[in-house]
Amino acid sequence: MQKLELKTKLLKASIRKHQTVTDDFNIRLADLKEGEQNVNDEEFDGGRSAQKAQMDAEVMLLNDQLQFAREEMDLLQKIKSKNDTLMGLGALGAVVVTDKATFFVSTSIEQFKVDRKTFVGLSTKSPLFKAMKGKQKGDHFSFNDITYHIEEIF
Repeated sequence: MQKLELKTKLLKASIRKHQTVTDDFNIRLADLKEGEQNVNDEEFDGGRSAQKAQMDAEVMLLNDQLQFAREEMDLLQKIKSKNDTLMGLGALGAVVVTDKATFFVSTSIEQFKVDRKTFVGLSTKSPLFKAMKGKQKGDHFSFNDITYHIEEIF
């Protein structure tokens, strides 16, 4: 398979997986807001007040997580607009094949499969990325007492 074709598939799979996360946050927020309306419609007592405070805290947390997810989706879209380039260094949009794992430098995404191969979405903010940043094919880098050998970058 062509490397650019693989990168396109990786990007599409990453966006799809990330959209699922964003959708889940939106569903949970809608559920909480519906529950909040039910609490507001009933008489307030000590238990209801505590329940509302807990729901408000969860809504704030989910809103923060949703905002972060949207920022990461924006980053994936940015990569999409420049996805016609093969990378030679560990940089945003690169696929980094090591002896331990294959990373797609984009956003933090749990393991996912494309064409029966496993990939890990790696954020440029992660300590693991910082260890590999600027490395080239043939280089080594270490993170958490594990040494990685870069077999290929594209």
